[in-house]
Amino acid sequence: PDDPAAAKVVSELRAQLVAVQALTASGRFDEAEAQARAALERATDLGFDPVRVEAELRLGIVLSRRGQPRELCTGVRDRNR
Repeated sequence: PDDPAAAKVVSELRAQLVAVQALTASGRFDEAEAQARAALERATDLGFDPVRVEAELRLGIVLSRRGQPRELCTGVRDRNR
Protein backbone atom coordinates (compact mmCIF):
# COMPACT_ATOMS: atom_id res chain seq x y z
CA PRO A 1 0.00 0.00 0.00
CA ASP A 2 1.02 3.61 -0.59
CA ASP A 3 0.15 4.69 2.95
CA PRO A 4 3.22 4.23 5.20
CA ALA A 5 1.11 3.23 8.20
CA ALA A 6 -0.72 0.57 6.18
CA ALA A 7 2.59 -0.64 4.71
CA LYS A 8 3.93 -1.07 8.25
CA VAL A 9 0.88 -3.15 9.21
CA VAL A 10 1.34 -5.30 6.08
CA SER A 11 4.97 -5.89 7.02
CA GLU A 12 3.95 -6.89 10.55
CA LEU A 13 1.26 -9.21 9.21
CA ARG A 14 3.68 -10.89 6.82
CA ALA A 15 6.10 -11.47 9.72
CA GLN A 16 3.24 -12.98 11.72
CA LEU A 17 2.39 -15.26 8.79
CA VAL A 18 6.01 -16.46 8.66
CA ALA A 19 5.63 -17.38 12.33
CA VAL A 20 2.40 -19.24 11.48
CA GLN A 21 4.30 -21.19 8.85
CA ALA A 22 7.00 -22.13 11.37
CA LEU A 23 4.45 -23.15 13.98
CA THR A 24 2.63 -25.28 11.42
CA ALA A 25 5.85 -26.95 10.32
CA SER A 26 6.65 -27.81 13.93
CA GLY A 27 3.19 -29.28 14.52
CA ARG A 28 2.03 -26.55 16.90
CA PHE A 29 -1.36 -26.30 15.24
CA ASP A 30 -3.29 -24.62 18.06
CA GLU A 31 -0.86 -21.71 18.18
CA ALA A 32 -0.60 -21.57 14.41
CA GLU A 33 -4.37 -21.46 14.00
CA ALA A 34 -4.78 -18.74 16.63
CA GLN A 35 -2.12 -16.57 15.03
CA ALA A 36 -3.45 -17.20 11.52
CA ARG A 37 -6.97 -16.24 12.57
CA ALA A 38 -5.68 -13.07 14.26
CA ALA A 39 -3.68 -12.16 11.16
CA LEU A 40 -6.68 -12.80 8.93
CA GLU A 41 -8.91 -10.59 11.07
CA ARG A 42 -6.36 -7.78 11.08
CA ALA A 43 -5.74 -8.12 7.33
CA THR A 44 -9.48 -8.04 6.65
CA ASP A 45 -9.83 -4.91 8.77
CA LEU A 46 -6.93 -3.32 6.89
CA GLY A 47 -8.68 -3.93 3.56
CA PHE A 48 -5.50 -4.84 1.67
CA ASP A 49 -6.50 -7.92 -0.32
CA PRO A 50 -3.04 -9.36 -1.08
CA VAL A 51 -2.18 -9.83 2.60
CA ARG A 52 -5.73 -10.98 3.38
CA VAL A 53 -5.37 -13.73 0.79
CA GLU A 54 -1.96 -14.68 2.23
CA ALA A 55 -3.57 -14.99 5.68
CA GLU A 56 -6.40 -17.10 4.26
CA LEU A 57 -3.85 -19.37 2.61
CA ARG A 58 -1.89 -19.82 5.85
CA LEU A 59 -5.06 -20.53 7.80
CA GLY A 60 -6.12 -22.98 5.11
CA ILE A 61 -2.84 -24.84 5.38
CA VAL A 62 -3.18 -25.08 9.16
CA LEU A 63 -6.77 -26.31 8.93
CA SER A 64 -5.84 -28.78 6.21
CA ARG A 65 -3.03 -30.19 8.33
CA ARG A 66 -5.56 -30.55 11.16
CA GLY A 67 -8.02 -32.31 8.87
CA GLN A 68 -10.49 -29.39 8.86
CA PRO A 69 -10.30 -27.88 5.35
CA ARG A 70 -14.09 -27.53 5.03
CA GLU A 71 -14.13 -24.98 7.84
CA LEU A 72 -12.01 -22.60 5.78
CA CYS A 73 -14.05 -23.11 2.63
CA THR A 74 -17.22 -22.16 4.50
CA GLY A 75 -15.59 -19.08 6.03
CA VAL A 76 -14.23 -17.83 2.71
CA ARG A 77 -17.55 -18.39 0.96
CA ASP A 78 -19.39 -16.47 3.70
CA ARG A 79 -16.95 -13.54 3.53
CA ASN A 80 -17.33 -13.26 -0.23
CA ARG A 81 -21.11 -12.93 -0.20
